[in-house]
Amino acid sequence: MKITLIHNPTAGVEAYSGKKLVSLLKKADHNVTYVSVKDADYKNAYKQSTDLLLAAGGDGTVRRVAQQAITRGIPMSILPTGTNNYVAEALGITAEPEDIISSLDTARKTKLDAGVVKGPWGEVKFITACGFGLVPNCLRTVERRRKQGRNIEYLSLLREKAAKFKAQYCEVFLDGNDVSGEYFLLEIMNIPTIAPGLIFAPNAKMADGYMEFVMALEADRPAFVKTLENDEDPHAFTLPSRQFKHMHMEIPDSLTHIDDRLRPKNDDTLPTHAYIDIHVLSEGVEFLLAGNNAPKKTVRSKK
Repeated sequence: MKITLIHNPTAGVEAYSGKKLVSLLKKADHNVTYVSVKDADYKNAYKQSTDLLLAAGGDGTVRRVAQQAITRGIPMSILPTGTNNYVAEALGITAEPEDIISSLDTARKTKLDAGVVKGPWGEVKFITACGFGLVPNCLRTVERRRKQGRNIEYLSLLREKAAKFKAQYCEVFLDGNDVSGEYFLLEIMNIPTIAPGLIFAPNAKMADGYMEFVMALEADRPAFVKTLENDEDPHAFTLPSRQFKHMHMEIPDSLTHIDDRLRPKNDDTLPTHAYIDIHVLSEGVEFLLAGNNAPKKTVRSKK
């Protein structure tokens, strides 16, 4: 098989260098083109003819590769060598890279859901989650402080802000149904978990044709804060959620996280009011499910 290996050499598991992964793929009789996401021109690799885009890294690398796989209509798979491998876990791709590589030729193909979110900052595809309110505001604070040379632990900040982050009225329609309300957290989930180990949507599935809208009203705040403050890892939340194919929102703050990226990139371009449109893409992304493919069981919070 002709494989383009897109590797993040600084992600997670140091034992799997680019050289070692290429060697493993060649031993399995694959024709390999290697590219590091740290190379300035790594996106040029997507222009080459290939049978498979293989992402070696964490969820950030998977996001980059998935966006290209959707655009080009090429299958992809994952070697989960990153710090956060929630997409791979949701798909049951939890084997060691050696075992995944050895089973690529016989791997089962499946079409997985992807979404597209459109806002004042443009239109962006996503495969894990996008959200508004508490989560992106915490991410922006972390981003600012790190630029100032001040290290901050994201989960600690989330705990600090969750108790006082202001809920705001958002007009929300899911497949035409009005679910508007005063929310302090809105997350659109395609997998159960986002970093750092926050299980917002335990029932989310990547191949059912739907996204999960997870919402937190003022009445949900005490339970939300309590879950954050416990010592569970991961943190399993019990939050209201609803499935949808198409969502339209009018919100007072357009700051958004799309997978692991923030939009807009600069606060100076942040409109005070925004129209947001989200829908499930009909084409999705084709995955090869190599290795052991029993999705990791999601931990639920005790009632």
